[in-house]
Amino acid sequence: MNYEHLLVLVPGLDGTGDLFKPFLKVLPKELNTLIIRYPKDKVLTFEEIVAVVNNQIPKNKTILILAESFAGPVVLNLLRNYKFDVKNIIFCTTFSISPRKKLLKLLRVIPLIFLLHLSIPNLILKYFCVGKDASEELTILVKEAIKIVNPEVLASRLRMLVDIDERNSLNRLSSIDCCYIQALEDKLIPNQCINDFIVNLSNLKVKRINGSHFLIQAKPDECWSFIKTIFS
Repeated sequence: MNYEHLLVLVPGLDGTGDLFKPFLKVLPKELNTLIIRYPKDKVLTFEEIVAVVNNQIPKNKTILILAESFAGPVVLNLLRNYKFDVKNIIFCTTFSISPRKKLLKLLRVIPLIFLLHLSIPNLILKYFCVGKDASEELTILVKEAIKIVNPEVLASRLRMLVDIDERNSLNRLSSIDCCYIQALEDKLIPNQCINDFIVNLSNLKVKRINGSHFLIQAKPDECWSFIKTIFS
C-alpha cells in the first residue's frame, strides 16, 4: 500500500472531529491524517465554514479528502473556490443539495436552541443516527460531541441546510477520482441524494453498506476496507 499522501477528514455538522475516533482506530499507523475542525462556539455562515476548512489544509501536499455528511457540500464548495492537489474524494453519507428541504424549513419556526440544550434520548439517537446495535461507547461519543458545541452554533448549521445547493460544483470534479459510501439504512439522508453524484461524476465508485447515518463510526472496518483500495 502507498500511504505517502495525506488523508484529510472533514467532519459532519458537529464539526468537532471527535466522531472520527472509531475510524482512526482502524487506520494503519503509517497513514498520515489531518482532522478538520469547525469552531465550537462561533456562529459562521456556510462560506465562512468553507474558509475555515481551506485555512487548515496544507497547499503543498497531495491529499485525499473524506467528506462526511454536512462536509459533502462544504468540500464541493471548497474545491470550486480554492485550489488543492486532490488525488481522491470519498463522500460518505452525504448530499449536494438540501436533503429534506420541506422538513428542514420547520427548523426556522421551532425553538431549536432550547431543544438542543436537551439530551437526546438513546432510543432516538440509535434509530436516526448510529443504528439499533450501536455500542454504548459510540452512543456516548456522539452525545459528547453534540454537547460540547454551542447550541446556537448547531442551530445555525442545521438551518443553513435548507439553502444548500452545490450541484453545480459536482461537474468541476471530473478530473478527480471520487467515491461515495452510502448507508443503506440512513434515516437522515434519503437514498436519492446519491443520484446527483452518480449523474455528474462518471468516474464515481459506489460502496453501499448496511448501516445508519453515522456509518463511519458504527462500521469503521467496512468503510476502511473499501477506502484502502484507493491507496493500492
